[in-house]
Amino acid sequence: MADRTVVMNDGEQERPHANITRPAPKDIPKCPLCKIDLRPSTQASFQSQGRYYCPTCGYVYDSSIDLKPGTEIVGKYRILKTLGSGGFGDIYLCHPINDLKTRYVLKVLRDVTTPESQKRFEREARLLKMMTPPVIVKFIDYWMAYSGAYIVMEYVDGVNLNDIFKHYDIDEGATLQIALEIAKALKFCWDIGKIVHRDIKPSNIMINNNMEVKLLDFGMAKQTNHETADITASNAGIGTPKYMSPEQYRNAKSVDFRSDIYSLGVTMYFLLKRETPFSGNNFIEIYKDTVKNSPPSRMAFNGICSNECASLIQHMMQLYPDKRPESYDVLIDEIKSVLNKLEGN
Repeated sequence: MADRTVVMNDGEQERPHANITRPAPKDIPKCPLCKIDLRPSTQASFQSQGRYYCPTCGYVYDSSIDLKPGTEIVGKYRILKTLGSGGFGDIYLCHPINDLKTRYVLKVLRDVTTPESQKRFEREARLLKMMTPPVIVKFIDYWMAYSGAYIVMEYVDGVNLNDIFKHYDIDEGATLQIALEIAKALKFCWDIGKIVHRDIKPSNIMINNNMEVKLLDFGMAKQTNHETADITASNAGIGTPKYMSPEQYRNAKSVDFRSDIYSLGVTMYFLLKRETPFSGNNFIEIYKDTVKNSPPSRMAFNGICSNECASLIQHMMQLYPDKRPESYDVLIDEIKSVLNKLEGN
């Protein structure tokens, strides 16, 4: 089963990505948030592309969603090329219109089109803009349109761990250093707003050209102190199956920081072992194997890392959340302790 993010509905069937063009209605609609008439944009470039806006909340109605190289977006960005597609939308490389050297990533979330989902998205987006640690990919801009929600983020010139893994071995020391940086980033997210990432995995961790660790993709992040602050739909399970905690399978809305700790433990296991600890051909099979074999046995670590590192990963991957590190401070101290022993300090 490919390493990809999925959304599961109540029937536990995978919802495939559908990049469907939503035709604009014949009449310009009212703002779904403020219930007032939208106004034509005063910028010529907007008018030519059929854009209207709400003077109260700034909601944007965009009748054109055909994004291709050269397309200008909201008078601020120009599309350079398509980078990929995912379960929630499409990803593009773009640059500010008046700055040809700077590169950003534009992510279009097609599912954020209802008033309720847009309110959730805006609340979450404002919070994500507050994330300032250099290890977290910088959040630049966001807006909402008829075609979905748009996020502009820092472009990282580098390689994700999943691709690095295909060509190079990642040893215990490097694995621990990467885990330490990600743990610090997740601690910041939790401390600032009780945010859970919910998709920690090698492909969402990059090493840039300066050998710095970067944490990507908060598209499925959840702020746990707001029941309705979830960007994503209200589904039972959400995430990448082979990296999800047992509780995330059952109800993604109920997880806290300990779920991300579990996923980080799985990521460490993958980097050291060159395989994920759990297997299966579908969501249910992987879930059953996860519950049955969490944490991995000590034998699984023979020859790949020190006993201290094996114990750390086992602690992170305990079946029950209350058996895992009780805080990020505890986790960070445990990682540092293993690193110090490994380095002979």
